Amino acid sequence: MDGSSINLPGMHFRFTVGSHLKPIISRLPLEAIAKFEEEERCLKYVNGKGVPTKIEEALELATALFLDRHSTATSEDDDGGVVLKSLEYLNLYYMKNLRSIWKGPLGWRSLSHLKALVLHTCPQLTTIFTWNEAFYLINLEELVVEDCPKIESIVVTPDPTATEPRLWRARYLFLKLRKISLHYMPKLVSFSNGLRISPILQWMSFYDCPSLKTLSPEEVHSNELKVIIGGAEWWRELKWNKSEWLQPPNLDAIFHPIEQDTYFITRLAEINDQLRARMQETELSQQSGLGDSLKAPTVHDGTSSKQKQVA
Repeated sequence: MDGSSINLPGMHFRFTVGSHLKPIISRLPLEAIAKFEEEERCLKYVNGKGVPTKIEEALELATALFLDRHSTATSEDDDGGVVLKSLEYLNLYYMKNLRSIWKGPLGWRSLSHLKALVLHTCPQLTTIFTWNEAFYLINLEELVVEDCPKIESIVVTPDPTATEPRLWRARYLFLKLRKISLHYMPKLVSFSNGLRISPILQWMSFYDCPSLKTLSPEEVHSNELKVIIGGAEWWRELKWNKSEWLQPPNLDAIFHPIEQDTYFITRLAEINDQLRARMQETELSQQSGLGDSLKAPTVHDGTSSKQKQVA
């Protein structure tokens, strides 16, 4: 069929561009595969170089984009003038030359609908968000970063000694963010360097992030926070940075330990299922008028209930 006869804006599509599809699917996380099947307009680009002109229209209309082993991209927007105005789900897997997610200023039209960003195995990646880019991602609900060994901070913040307005410190980043998962990040030392994160954050997962020794109260300042996952020893040694506005929180009751000999993915799935079950029970109780509050999970790692030391 001639490409000019296809009305992409009026149709649903799932395009795969590239070869060696079978082994690549087997390596993708099951959630990623399921998400791809759920989206209305999906584009999967495998073993690519650049962006062929023929798929640029599909790229602009896609609600889900998977880039797997793209060999030349150094930033996600290396394709030039393509505006990802419809994109809701972005998954980047083994992008060996990727150094930043995007370059140049983000506008309201670009990625304004993005709900989920998943980054797996990007060995050269050094920058995910600058603080001003983060403000544009007003619909982001889930962030997953795994095996990106050069990342030191998820959000790169301005020089604290710079003479600029302090208003940005009082604003929330990622207003709709509900879930953060950061795994296998050896150089990670901070999430946002003390900037306030989503007021509706529910889930935080940290695993094998040995350099992450402190958190800021602003990074966990959410009344909706229900689960923090990490190694038991990491949690015991974690310290809180000093805050101008907030006291260090006591979050021992919602911490779930993962032991080193536990199969990590299986344990995450178990915790996720338990959380969903409790939330469903609470919703049913509220609907029936009982109004029972969500019960906090039991802690088994021996962490004390006292507040952690302020760094």
